[in-house]
Amino acid sequence: MISRRSAGSGIPWPADRLADARLVTITAGHLVHVTAPEAYLDAVNTFLAG
Repeated sequence: MISRRSAGSGIPWPADRLADARLVTITAGHLVHVTAPEAYLDAVNTFLAG
């Protein structure tokens, strides 16, 4: 799959094109679930609660 990004924004394109989409950025490196587990779980639980 080719990753497309909005021009100059660095935000993945689906976040600004899908209704009700949310982009969550957690500054934690590649292993976000290991480096910042509380922030990761908060984002996942918020998504699942929908």
